[in-house]
Amino acid sequence: MLIFCGILLIVAISIFVFLRIKKINPPLKKLLRPIPLRLEVFALVGILLVLFRLSAAYYLSMRFFLLIWGISFIWYLVLLSQKIRLYPQQLKEFLTKEEAKKYLFDPKNKKKRK
Repeated sequence: MLIFCGILLIVAISIFVFLRIKKINPPLKKLLRPIPLRLEVFALVGILLVLFRLSAAYYLSMRFFLLIWGISFIWYLVLLSQKIRLYPQQLKEFLTKEEAKKYLFDPKNKKKRK
């Protein structure tokens, strides 16, 4: 369990760094932006539950909490997979909007004559 939570932390940090360093398209950025924080929360709660279990804290180390943690993590993965399925459609819409913007007249960019 500790190894799994450590992997979650590493993945969260790597996604965070990837978002800061790499310039990516807005739909992908919108998809990836909330993931690091949520993965960090899941990892830290999982580590706390394991530490409570190792320290024999009776009420804080109940298996019921691990079950709730696992179910909520699986539920988050299901919701994330649904968002990932919608990504190609969102990317296509974004690219068509960007293509259309190239050919539209923008009055803000009009040069003023003296």
